[in-house]
Amino acid sequence: MHPWKSLVLMVVATLLSNSCLTGQQNPKKPTAVFSAVFWERFMSARFSYAPWGNQDDLNATFRDVQVGFSAPSQKFAYYGDGNLKLYSSLPVSNSEDGGTVKSEEANERVPMAEFPFSSEGDGPTRQYLLLFLKNTKANEPKYKVHALPFSSAEVPFGALKCYSQLRETVYFTFGKSKASLPSGKSTLIQGQIGAVSEFYPLAAYFLSAGKYEKVLTQSISFSNQQRGLMFFTKQRDRLRAKIFLEDVQPMEKSIGYGVQPYINQDPEAKEGKDLPGPQSVSPSPLPES
Repeated sequence: MHPWKSLVLMVVATLLSNSCLTGQQNPKKPTAVFSAVFWERFMSARFSYAPWGNQDDLNATFRDVQVGFSAPSQKFAYYGDGNLKLYSSLPVSNSEDGGTVKSEEANERVPMAEFPFSSEGDGPTRQYLLLFLKNTKANEPKYKVHALPFSSAEVPFGALKCYSQLRETVYFTFGKSKASLPSGKSTLIQGQIGAVSEFYPLAAYFLSAGKYEKVLTQSISFSNQQRGLMFFTKQRDRLRAKIFLEDVQPMEKSIGYGVQPYINQDPEAKEGKDLPGPQSVSPSPLPES
């Protein structure tokens, strides 16, 4: 073989090898990354979902997500271009050899919640916090879903996004930050927050007859390695601050990140052709307290 032909073959082989290695090191980015939490206290559930949104396909990959009420769940990645559908986690049964078996048949899954979702081309991965509430309507999933944008641009670390469910304006201080929050509005507060978790005082006031009346005092453990959402609401005619904090969680550590669409997937299907793009969704209305 002519020397220049050998050189060309070596260059092509090197390029192909590097391309394959890059594909393995940089998997397709998710269209969205979610975390979830129950709005009501003392609620928890384990959900199952298809990271690629192909829950109706035979042999689709599923992953489980545990959701509680005190803090957002571990993040879970989504590559689908349609609605996010969450199901009851499949029951585990005993096998003949004494082990456990979990069925992967889609028709055995019970729908529990659904978030309207659609893809709109290429772009950054969207991030949302999903608030789960009980749904009392018949013939509908057991839980309603309210979604709030929760990217680091929307809520940076060391900051709290605050929402009001009150009829009147609430005035509050958090650490050295001060803010006023009209009815139904939101605001972002960022203060001098340290890297080590400390307790910061939260105080809230109503303006009555020209004077500020303190109606809430509490301390919040917080650091610049955390971010969160805070809701001012009333329970039994008393002001309450409901707070959901999240620690730093790399996207690569999300449940379902980098998984293949199908179990025992054909190697030719792993090339990632015609993968869905990111989502663009407006936030749902906030739940009533």
